[in-house]
Amino acid sequence: LRHLNVGFLAIAMALDVSLDAQDVILSEVRADPAEHWVEIHNRGSSPADLSTWSLYCSTNTVGMPQNYWWAFPSGTTVAPDSYIRVFWHENAPAQVLPGEYYTGTSPYGYMFGLGGEALHGNAGALALISSQQGSQMATAAHFVDWVSWGQHGFVRESLAIQNGTWSANRNAPSIPAGQSLARNAAVVGLTVTRDQEWFVDATPTPM
Repeated sequence: LRHLNVGFLAIAMALDVSLDAQDVILSEVRADPAEHWVEIHNRGSSPADLSTWSLYCSTNTVGMPQNYWWAFPSGTTVAPDSYIRVFWHENAPAQVLPGEYYTGTSPYGYMFGLGGEALHGNAGALALISSQQGSQMATAAHFVDWVSWGQHGFVRESLAIQNGTWSANRNAPSIPAGQSLARNAAVVGLTVTRDQEWFVDATPTPM
C-alpha cells in the first residue's frame, strides 16, 4: 500500500493535480425525463471548495453544441464524507434544499454562452474540472474525474484518458429510466478499467 501511495503521489505531481482533488468524485447520475441530476461525493477528511470548479457535459446530439460547462457558484463547499447534487438543465424550485444546485435552462446560466441540454440516459459523458477558465478546458491536468455511459469517444474524453481518470475504448452502461448509474466508492482506482467502478442501480440513492 505504501508503494501504491508513493506511485500515486508521483503521478499527481506530474499532472499538477493536488491529492485533495482526487478525493472529490462523481458518484451517481440519473438521466431520464423524471429526474436528471449528478451527485458529487467528497471522500476526503477535509472540506472541498469547488468555487473555482466546473461541471462538464458531453453529448452526441446531432445539431447541438455537444459541449456544455456549468460553473459551481462561489462558496460551493462539500463537507468531509458528504455529497452535493446538481440538477442538470433544470430550473430551481421555490425552495432549494441544502446541498442541491440547479444549472437552470437559460443559456446565460452556462459557461461560454453554449447553453445546455438535458442528460440522456442512452449515452453521455460528465466530467469534474478543477477550473472555470476557458484556456484550461483542454488541459488534461484539470480533468479531475470523468464518466462515459452508453458509448465512448465523446469530445474531451481523450483528456480524461490521458490523465488516467478514464480508460480508452470503455464506457459504463446506459442508464434505464427510473434507475441511476452509481459508483462503488470502495473500488475507485482499483479496477482494471474505470468503467468497472460503475453499475446500474435499480433504486437510486441520492445524497
